[in-house]
Amino acid sequence: MVRRKRNPSIISDPKVGIIYNLPTKPTIGEEIDYVSEAEVEVQLKDIKDALSKLDLKYKSFSLKNDVTSLIKIVKKFKPTSS
Repeated sequence: MVRRKRNPSIISDPKVGIIYNLPTKPTIGEEIDYVSEAEVEVQLKDIKDALSKLDLKYKSFSLKNDVTSLIKIVKKFKPTSS
């Protein structure tokens, strides 16, 4: 894996939070929706790989059903804001 040098004038040590929709198990007739949702996991891996190549700190957060809990967890992580 080739790491790229970041421009230090932008943000010295950014932390990135990745929020994604957690795929759910399909019920009868929802197979097409599940294929679409499962693609999220592939995209998540690609995003993590890209951030790692840039040597950026990140954490992923899955959105299930409880948005309030997710907000509390993300606030504790304190991602970098511009």
